[in-house]
Amino acid sequence: MSDVYSITYYIRAGGKSFVVRPPLSPEEHYELMDLERKIWGNDYRDTVPYHITIPLIDMGGVVLGVYEVGSGRAVGVLVMFPTYTDGEVHYHSHILGLLKEYRGKGLGTEVKKVQREVSLKRGIKLITWTYDPLLLSNAWLNLVKMGVISSQYRINYYGTGSFEYNKGVETDRLMVRWYLTSERVTSRIEGKGLWKPLDYYLHDAEATIVLEGSLDSKKGFLRPGKPNLIARAPVILVRIPKDFERMIRGDLQLAKEWRLASRLVLSHYLNRGYLLADVTKDSVVARYYYVLWRASEERVLRGELP
Repeated sequence: MSDVYSITYYIRAGGKSFVVRPPLSPEEHYELMDLERKIWGNDYRDTVPYHITIPLIDMGGVVLGVYEVGSGRAVGVLVMFPTYTDGEVHYHSHILGLLKEYRGKGLGTEVKKVQREVSLKRGIKLITWTYDPLLLSNAWLNLVKMGVISSQYRINYYGTGSFEYNKGVETDRLMVRWYLTSERVTSRIEGKGLWKPLDYYLHDAEATIVLEGSLDSKKGFLRPGKPNLIARAPVILVRIPKDFERMIRGDLQLAKEWRLASRLVLSHYLNRGYLLADVTKDSVVARYYYVLWRASEERVLRGELP
């Protein structure tokens, strides 16, 4: 599809300007491979090869680089391929990454908005992707800011991690669905989506915490509690540690305990009709939880919360 070569979006984040566009030569495709190695700290075997991304564009996929205006430096990469599910074509977002020094400044959010607009212009209304459920920053971006939903848990999806950030830990993933034209997504993208604090869920929604954490005073990391697999409340909460990447480097065994505990509760309740609907936090103490709601997908996509 030749129209992808005309994609050009100018965005701003962190006081800087960027252009989002496809690579225009084999050399630029190869440059994005090098960028992937820098982002994820691995070798070429875990990158998307340039001899794949070149035809992927022509076959209806999307490959975009994020370039800093002025320096021309490639600082981010996005790769999506078309797929077919339940009689409809949608996109699967395989990778979206930024160099470390460009994260946490709103650039990821702006690139996601470009991703949505490019897809809508092609008539695509659904994008799927996976992310590590124990990465808090990704959970917050995906659920709170973008409005994704999930009901599918994938155990050790890519095998034991070769990526630098999760070496030694099995690569569990949540498969998320981003319904681009839903009321939920539209309101979240515009910053109008309802977000409710932890106190609301504990008192008004009468939620049950099925996985809690307690601070380990020796190393300062959160230790997972005993999973509760017999809750019947319509709303349940699952604790998310704030510093899982640092935990992997500082206490690998504890990181493995979090992987197993969160796997147990998330896979258990998602398989029993709950929908991953949001992330909530304590307004006083920085405690974060997944919100799982036993409700229909239609209600959640209308923007409703418990």
